Amino acid sequence: MIQLEGVGKKFGASWVFRGADLSVRAGSSAVIVGLSGSGKSVLLKLIAGLLVPDEGRLQVASPRVSMLFQRNALFDSMTVLENLLFPLREGLNIEGPEAIEQARLHLDWVGLTGTGHLLPGELSGGMQKRLGIARALIVRPEVVLYDDPTAGLDPITSRKICSLIRRLQQERMDGPMTFIAVTHEMNRAYELGDEIHLLARGRLWSGGSPDQVRRSQDPAIRQFVHGLQEGPLS
Repeated sequence: MIQLEGVGKKFGASWVFRGADLSVRAGSSAVIVGLSGSGKSVLLKLIAGLLVPDEGRLQVASPRVSMLFQRNALFDSMTVLENLLFPLREGLNIEGPEAIEQARLHLDWVGLTGTGHLLPGELSGGMQKRLGIARALIVRPEVVLYDDPTAGLDPITSRKICSLIRRLQQERMDGPMTFIAVTHEMNRAYELGDEIHLLARGRLWSGGSPDQVRRSQDPAIRQFVHGLQEGPLS
């Protein structure tokens, strides 16, 4: 579904990362962990088509890609319901009663029933994140990209958001979605990822399954996973 071969991105003369290899099969989930500023969001934007690689090959098998941005990118002047009607109208040309029905259905799915008349500023951080997820999913994507989906949330709400993402992945009517999420929190990575990879120091390490990552003897992966002060990432 998603294939990166030797992908690199630079801004000006400075490389963010080079030689990134990644393969994500259809219906599975991958999580990219890494230090702040390591280029995780840049990698997502490359996969989303918002940025263009400066080297290597990137292929996404489906054009139906949606992205949840770190700060949700909600329209503050629109109500909760209008935030969902907008992508339906602009992206799928769906309006009227059908659009309203789909919007309310997605609000139900993410636990926001009865909030359609509110503005995003009247929602809690966790509720805003749920709205962002609903908006990402309402355009019927086959691939969803989550940029730090639990950023700024307390541990309990973060776990609820991870459970919601996993549940909605499996409940998609057309079959399981493929998704990639980025985070710096290992607990969230273990909850979300079938596979976990590390982006740091300008390269991408493949860690494998959560159990493989926990037991990894790779110095860089071990340092990040266990929060060690000494190692190749210091």
